[in-house]
Amino acid sequence: MIKVNVPDVLRRTWGQFSDELSRTPLPHFTESVFRFLFVRSMLELYPDTRCETEWQRCDLLFFDSIGPSIIEFKFYVHSRHKDFAGNHRGWKGGAGKKNFEEFCGCVQKLVNLDNLRWGRDCGVNVKNRYLILAYANTSERKKGSIRHYRG
Repeated sequence: MIKVNVPDVLRRTWGQFSDELSRTPLPHFTESVFRFLFVRSMLELYPDTRCETEWQRCDLLFFDSIGPSIIEFKFYVHSRHKDFAGNHRGWKGGAGKKNFEEFCGCVQKLVNLDNLRWGRDCGVNVKNRYLILAYANTSERKKGSIRHYRG
């Protein structure tokens, strides 16, 4: 088993993501789909890596030569809701208080891993903690109309 190079895995994931976008529109992608592409890329590059998804409320736990590492994913696609008739309604997934709070909570979760019971009792420290943030605006958004959130 060797050390996983997370930036290399992420680059490969983006390549696969780009290929998938040619078949499926961006608004249909979710954090779970992105995580699936990431795990698939990791296992293609590092087939001996053990991966656990949704482990102890963490998105991804993996083991490589240096020990356990945890990745949290935040995936936001800023897209429009439509009603049953197909009329455009509100926006979803953009910068806002709820997404900002989720992001901050995710950072705090990574900081506090060793203070959780399972972290203290297992006798093994989490070696690396990663937060992968993916954000995309749809082409529907008009130039100059991007909302900004300042928390």
